[in-house]
Amino acid sequence: MTVDDNPILDYWEEIKLGLPVSKKVKKQVQKLVMAPADGAVARIFGVPVKVESAVADDAVLFGNMGKGYAANVNEEVSMTVEDHVSARNTDYGGYAILDGGVLNTKAFAYVKKSS
Repeated sequence: MTVDDNPILDYWEEIKLGLPVSKKVKKQVQKLVMAPADGAVARIFGVPVKVESAVADDAVLFGNMGKGYAANVNEEVSMTVEDHVSARNTDYGGYAILDGGVLNTKAFAYVKKSS
């Protein structure tokens, strides 16, 4: 699902335009609709929903990253600077080495629409 074909946002547009929508729908949509700053397309139970290309369009992946995933930083961010005097610009480059993995599969649920 993309931001453009999110049905929740269709209701949001109707609300913004002042078209008649029930108070119940309006309240639900206002709870679910995205806060533009966080990059979410919607919210489920107040939690931001983000589009991920690795998840099918008819599925949702729920997860508690704090309990189910661990990340290791093998090398902190290191920066390099390269000055180009005649061109009067400076290039900055940086990299880090990170790794991670699932600790507990019970912290995740993959929900797919039935056929």
